[in-house]
Amino acid sequence: MPPQRPGRRPAWRLALPLLLAAAGASAGPITVPDIVAELSASDYRGYVEDLVGFGTRWYATDGNAAATDYVRDTLVGFGLDTREHRFDYGGVTLANVEATLPGLVRPDDIFILGAHFDSIASRSPGKPSANDAPGADDNASGTAGMLEIASVLSRYRFEATIRFIGFNAEEQGMKGSEAYAEDAWSAGERILGMVNLDMIGRTDGTAAEDIEVIGDADLVALLVANITAFTSLPVSGHVETPLWSDHQWFAAGEYPGSESVMLIEDELWELWSTNLDYHKTSDTADKLDYGFALEVSRGAAAAMIDLAGLAGFAGVPVPVPAVWLLLLPGLLLMARDGRCRARRA
Repeated sequence: MPPQRPGRRPAWRLALPLLLAAAGASAGPITVPDIVAELSASDYRGYVEDLVGFGTRWYATDGNAAATDYVRDTLVGFGLDTREHRFDYGGVTLANVEATLPGLVRPDDIFILGAHFDSIASRSPGKPSANDAPGADDNASGTAGMLEIASVLSRYRFEATIRFIGFNAEEQGMKGSEAYAEDAWSAGERILGMVNLDMIGRTDGTAAEDIEVIGDADLVALLVANITAFTSLPVSGHVETPLWSDHQWFAAGEYPGSESVMLIEDELWELWSTNLDYHKTSDTADKLDYGFALEVSRGAAAAMIDLAGLAGFAGVPVPVPAVWLLLLPGLLLMARDGRCRARRA
């Protein structure tokens, strides 16, 4: 191609100021309510139904392997840097799934949004976990929340790093999250906080059902504040030693420098009486309150934005479609004119 004549700019560079001006005109201030409103009820429900559709996600089954692939592929689809974190348990090699949204200002400061994707049916006769453990509430509901939040937040950039993690083998004693925390600590990773979504989908027709926030003091206060500010849900905060789910290994007493918290539909001692399908084959997708679960997810998303610090859009904002349509004819003409001039040169 002949060199450009001195002083002549390529056609695309002539168009660039117009594109940026249109982008600036169409992109208003970014607000937390706008971001959390992007969470989709239909997408959330789709994730739940897909996960339940594996039949069981119990740790030593094909369903668990398929669910691992599903979580990984879904996070990859959001453009996130995704990997499997492998560990051994019970003679089987399993994997957690980690997707990273790197921070722009404080990339070494890490905040985790996690949920376990395995399931169990130990309270049903015969304990049929290997064949029939749909685990809609426990914990497709939390995994779907993590995935939908990742879908939305991946469109933005933050000061600190956010990791979205699907944990495996939680029902075997939080084995996946324990292995992950041990490896992260050995690697010197600066994990500052972990928000755990575990059973966020059952209200059983109770209009005033609240969401319970349980864990270390500062994170409890932050989650309660964000849920109150950005959702319509009643919320109860409980400052307690984090136990009995994946957040346990990221608590202040377990991972120095970090705090952790769990969002759950009822306090742990209540579940045995309030959720009669807990750890049973009857924990099915039709029994979830999807509106409630989506609101919980919006509160968690707001908290992650608060923790990590919003830094902007993922890349340069683009004009709205109508603006593109107005600009397109002129862009095409300039591109054609540029090619003709280049040939004559």
